[in-house]
Amino acid sequence: MELGEDLDDTIVIHRRRCLMGYVNSPPDHPTSPSKKTTLKYLKMLFLQALRQTKGFLEAQKLPYVANKACSVYIGTTDKAHQAKCRHLLQTRLELNPAQLHRFFHTTTGEKLLAWFERFFHLPDDRPNSSGFKDLLLQMAADPEGLSILSFVDRFPQTLQLNLDQLLLTAKRVELLLKETDAMIAIIRELAIGETQAEKELASAVYFADRIDLRQPGPFAVKQFILLLEKTTGTAAHANLSPLRVSCYQPEPLPTGQVPVIIQSHGLASNPEELAPYAEHLASYGYFVAAPQHPGSDAEQVRNMLAGNTQELFKLTEFVDRPLDIRDLLDELEQCNASEFENKLNLNAVGVMGDSFGAYTAFALAGAEIQFDKLEVACGMASADPNISLLLQCEALELPRQSYDLRDDRVQAIFSMDSVGSEVFGQQGIAKIQIPTCLIAGSHDAAAPLALEQVRIFQWLTCSNHALALVQGKAHIQDVKRLVNTLDLQIKMTPSSVTLAQNRYFEQYTKALCLAFFSQYLAFPNDAFPRFSASYAAYLSHPPSDLWLISQTSSPLLKQKLQALDTTRLVDEMTFSRRHDHVTG
Repeated sequence: MELGEDLDDTIVIHRRRCLMGYVNSPPDHPTSPSKKTTLKYLKMLFLQALRQTKGFLEAQKLPYVANKACSVYIGTTDKAHQAKCRHLLQTRLELNPAQLHRFFHTTTGEKLLAWFERFFHLPDDRPNSSGFKDLLLQMAADPEGLSILSFVDRFPQTLQLNLDQLLLTAKRVELLLKETDAMIAIIRELAIGETQAEKELASAVYFADRIDLRQPGPFAVKQFILLLEKTTGTAAHANLSPLRVSCYQPEPLPTGQVPVIIQSHGLASNPEELAPYAEHLASYGYFVAAPQHPGSDAEQVRNMLAGNTQELFKLTEFVDRPLDIRDLLDELEQCNASEFENKLNLNAVGVMGDSFGAYTAFALAGAEIQFDKLEVACGMASADPNISLLLQCEALELPRQSYDLRDDRVQAIFSMDSVGSEVFGQQGIAKIQIPTCLIAGSHDAAAPLALEQVRIFQWLTCSNHALALVQGKAHIQDVKRLVNTLDLQIKMTPSSVTLAQNRYFEQYTKALCLAFFSQYLAFPNDAFPRFSASYAAYLSHPPSDLWLISQTSSPLLKQKLQALDTTRLVDEMTFSRRHDHVTG
């Protein structure tokens, strides 16, 4: 029998039998033989696909292999998920083995390695912790790079797949993808409803007649660096060098009070990543200050990769980041009269945070770490792939005490790619009582929409909060720039960067943050478009569609999410019962 002929037909037949009794049909009666053998069919299917894959790999027909493998698992009807699957299987990574080795010795690297080890069995005389790591390091040194398909091609005979765990995880990923698609549809529907309601309640608003907040404002922008001695925080925090703050000042200073925005960058980043938004806000009369968080910035990661430290980020950053900003606001109060003509309005400050910076903004707004909730989430085998837990669960190593990091001068927060659902939990997020805007991406793999931003949004109880969703946006906007910033010796093919989507996201963010802070923080400006669902609809440009919902849609969102959770729970329990029956 030739590979690609009769065996193809056999695999398709088994796939159809499996899916007919497992995904597309109602659960079988408990005594049905189909239910008892569901996972066995999946295992047989996977092993056949693995053997076929190895054959095609030897013939170097990688695109055909990826297409076949994805068709077998996902089916032929879901074109979007098939495309994602093919991209994943064909993606190759060329890594520096020394940098990878150092990453594996960080706490985060060890946890990530342990997560992957669950999918494999090693001989009893070879511990997984060293054997699997050594295998990955060997493959990283291979000139052909590391990929899922090349892993299968060079699979050692002594290393066996843990098919039970692999198939269970694959099912959970499938459920997450379906849930995310359902949530996107719900948010789109609610955003359209809000837009229609806004048009009915008020006379027609032609946004084209208002100031285009995507374009620079009337002020020139003066940039300078402020070095700040830190007076609060942990002992490690106090011993660090002065805090470096990038400042953006409208020139000349406007008459009257000048609103202040603090920016907080993400993990492995720096203030320059948020510079386009800082310059944009300053051109409209805002004073913007962006501290460089020294324990979790790009320099910290570069030092780890160079072998100068064994930490991806410092544990104390959960506390020190908000205290950095508290120190900064204290310093601005002291020099307000001498340096800024006493014009800075430091009684109503806005915070703009990205990823770990969003955590920082939540903490400053009053969210508190819930250790008991976090311990449960981190102690369980993760039911969903949420990479941000690698960051959030590190907070469990902090001393167990109450951390009140709120600063009452912060009166509005604008967060991007938010991280914090487990570290704060519903109880911690509910403590935020100031206007809050979350901006999220549909393709965020690090902090998935369904597990982070949507959960945080529905837990907010403040009177004014909003969720903006950008279709196609990922957590990392510019992979190439990240690689260069961190001095990473890594190459990924094919590239997943979409410059057009980056451009639209930047435009959306510039306009939305200006409208948001103008409405809830600064002086109202009738010439500005109102921060609303209809304004987001006006800004939206396919394929990077933009939808926005406010607190008015929150009750209906919760109802729809409850129905979605119930459906998902039934599906997952059905699969888990079958899994337990076959493996028990």
